[in-house]
Amino acid sequence: ALNGDQRSVFEGIVLELYSSTSAIPLSFLLGFYVTFIAQRWWQQFTNVPWPDRTLFTMTTYLHGFDDRARMMRRSVARYMLFGLIWICRAISVTVMKRFPTLDHIVEAGFITKEEKTIFENTECKYQKFFVPLMWANQILVTARREGKIDNDFGLRMILQ
Repeated sequence: ALNGDQRSVFEGIVLELYSSTSAIPLSFLLGFYVTFIAQRWWQQFTNVPWPDRTLFTMTTYLHGFDDRARMMRRSVARYMLFGLIWICRAISVTVMKRFPTLDHIVEAGFITKEEKTIFENTECKYQKFFVPLMWANQILVTARREGKIDNDFGLRMILQ
């Protein structure tokens, strides 16, 4: 989806390259261009932080069917998703429209009103996207201390 000026520049480049096809074939150049664009898109896609792996690992190592263990797993998931939403708000118009304020995130159930207040009152020179991730880490460390995670290896696997 190129605008008029971009289309003119692209056509100029194609015509210039076409006139010198004896040196470098046009199909080679276009193949290189397509490969470059596809690699860049794939790299951006793989850099999106997907919480699935961490949450699946947590269900493996954080044992217990009691309410405490269940609430620990649920809170870690909520905090990870809140952190992801907070990051995505800075780069995605769609996410920003869906969650324009912290109140919308509270309404969606990712954090409570009390957690919202704590988050708002956290002072930081930089973005605060790491705050909910630190909350999640603290829950996991507490779960290890309480024996809900059997060993340090399990905790390390979740935190990776």
